Amino acid sequence: MMKSALVTVLFSFGILSLEAQLVSIREARSAPMGTEVTLTGIVTCDVIGNPSIRYFQDPTGGMAVYDHNFADDVKKGDSITVTGILKDYQSLIELEPVRGYTIHSCGHSLPHPLLITPGQLHDSIQGMLVQIKNVVFDDAGGSFGSGEYQYTAIDERGTVYVHPDNPLAGVSIPGSPVTMTGIASTYNQNHQVIVRDYGDLVASGSIWLTTPMVVTNISTQGFDLAWTTNIKGSTALRYGNTPAMELGVLAGTADSTWHLVSVTGADPSELFYAQAISVAGADTAWSGVNAYITKSSSTGVMKAYFNRTVDNSVSSGTDAVHLHLSMDDTLAAYVNRAKYSIDLAIYSYNTSGIADITAALNEAHDRGVRVRVVADWHTREQKRWEILDPDIGIMISPQDDYDASTGIMHNKFLIIDAVSPDPADAYVWTGSGNITEDQLHHHANNVIIIQDQSLATVYQLEFEEMFGSSGSQPDHSASKFGTSKKDNTPHELVIGNIPVECYFSPTNRVNQIISDNISQADHELYVNTMLITRDFLAEAIVERNDAGVVSQVIINDENDPADNEYVMGILKDLGQNFRQNGEGSILHHKTMIIDQGYPAADPLVLTGSHNWSSSADTRNDENTLIIHDGTLANIYYQEFSERFRNGEITGNTSVDATGTAGRQELFIYPNPNSGSFILISPFLMDVRADLEIFTSDGRLIWSSRTGLVPGENPVTLPTKPERGLYILQLRHNGGMERCLFISQ
Repeated sequence: MMKSALVTVLFSFGILSLEAQLVSIREARSAPMGTEVTLTGIVTCDVIGNPSIRYFQDPTGGMAVYDHNFADDVKKGDSITVTGILKDYQSLIELEPVRGYTIHSCGHSLPHPLLITPGQLHDSIQGMLVQIKNVVFDDAGGSFGSGEYQYTAIDERGTVYVHPDNPLAGVSIPGSPVTMTGIASTYNQNHQVIVRDYGDLVASGSIWLTTPMVVTNISTQGFDLAWTTNIKGSTALRYGNTPAMELGVLAGTADSTWHLVSVTGADPSELFYAQAISVAGADTAWSGVNAYITKSSSTGVMKAYFNRTVDNSVSSGTDAVHLHLSMDDTLAAYVNRAKYSIDLAIYSYNTSGIADITAALNEAHDRGVRVRVVADWHTREQKRWEILDPDIGIMISPQDDYDASTGIMHNKFLIIDAVSPDPADAYVWTGSGNITEDQLHHHANNVIIIQDQSLATVYQLEFEEMFGSSGSQPDHSASKFGTSKKDNTPHELVIGNIPVECYFSPTNRVNQIISDNISQADHELYVNTMLITRDFLAEAIVERNDAGVVSQVIINDENDPADNEYVMGILKDLGQNFRQNGEGSILHHKTMIIDQGYPAADPLVLTGSHNWSSSADTRNDENTLIIHDGTLANIYYQEFSERFRNGEITGNTSVDATGTAGRQELFIYPNPNSGSFILISPFLMDVRADLEIFTSDGRLIWSSRTGLVPGENPVTLPTKPERGLYILQLRHNGGMERCLFISQ
């Protein structure tokens, strides 16, 4: 069958004819980008996670195709001919767009994979099936999610990439050497192998782990670790207080496929590293080395605050707290209470207009508190730390470079007294807000403050990996950011009696964790996040909605980023339950609330610094908490309810969101002006509307409820705005129009 539309041949733009002569893939790959080519070959993959990309090859080479319709129609083993435009996408040569394609026949044998070592991955074999033997994964015994996984094969290092929604998601990472088959690929000049499904990983030995090691029964004295294997084997656990696992080996259950080892006799907040081992005959399976921590003796008290209004009418008993223009004072108060140590990791920092946090840090240093700072590159460029005491240790992250896969240090957390001998002293402050006037006073943000020494210890581990040192001064030679970091922190804790999960990006593949939690929503799903750019997250939300789960989403702006139409199109299927910020300024949250009204359904709230984007997941330094508690989930729901109620409907609805029969563009003149202008109403009838003016960084400076008539409406501001760019926003019946103007 032929899936092609009539194509207009535009020779004037250098595009070749659709009937261009068939060429080999090798010839096509050497042609200039932008050339239209016609290729034929055998499709080598079905679903690999990305719903739009497929690979095929001929005897001379391999090629990627990026096209939704093509990906939906072709299957592994299909013989196809395809015409498309050559494009270089982050070092991967692909066909996009596709002009047309033909599926000739089905069920063909796949090309034999090329046997290589990791060091032989090269652009010349990009898109081809390859095979690598004796692959040992760094994260052996963990579970696949999405993202990059490192491995060793005969002393050579390599990277495997697993797309979101790949069939491997949730499957145990092999705990013994495997022969790996996959597709040679490249991303940002980094060579990698795309594994299609679990059939691409063939164990060399007879025994392997079939589930990751799971921690349960966490107490102040210890915990249990359990795993399963494909056949019966022995049960042993290497463990210790360092990654060297110096405490030796613990034995567990007898010869079995289900394995359990108990770690006992520990102290509160004691950190452990452990590795599962099971032996059958001459073969051994093992997990990766994972970190765990016992329960603390702290109070476990958790306090959440919001800097915008909340809706206490939906409270289940504990009212959410709105800190009006005082979140900065609260932060300063926690800094002032520190006795032993302060660790601050922050993306944006500017104390102009808020409490003097820098002075509080300097005063803490003067009274003998060890103060350390990790900050993003841009804060040094803006000279934010010049008045910090020069004896305070500060580490600045590398400059972000998208092409080099170097992200930003986007964390927002403060650790108080992690090293105190009194477990009641330790606090972690985190959430979505940076330390600036706009972020703490104007942009919609949340903060959660947790009194727990175990959590403080976990956050300190992450801090010191970036800081490069456990001392008071940083070590640049040991410091690690972004993709250089390791998955070396505990992820499951019990705080008070509340289960808490703790993750750091990019090592923990948080987008996949978000997706997994979305899929577990039974009754309610509320998303309150600045942006969503990953299609598989949007699809997961819509799937729960279609399954009958109440699903509501509010983001900051459907047009930010501008090239995100595909993801927004998915979310618009939620109709009136998909909204964008309607209150001015910026909605900066990164929260998700699940089943808050159903105590028996594992209610939870997710919060932190992690935007729902590729950069947050694969490059940036981020922190995320998932707290399994109905009371806290309802507290966050009270804030969500207020934002959502005031949001503007952007989803697909049967009526115009403005509630008017006709409209045109919002327009003002003169522009520039001096605070007096004529507003041309976008409505073709008399309406009552809210007019609001914001600075270019989102700060509301003026608002008025007024009547508008069709045509010209004079507006005079009470005071002339300072010189600069401003946003005029008009809101009416849930709809919104904006235009820019310059004050001169």
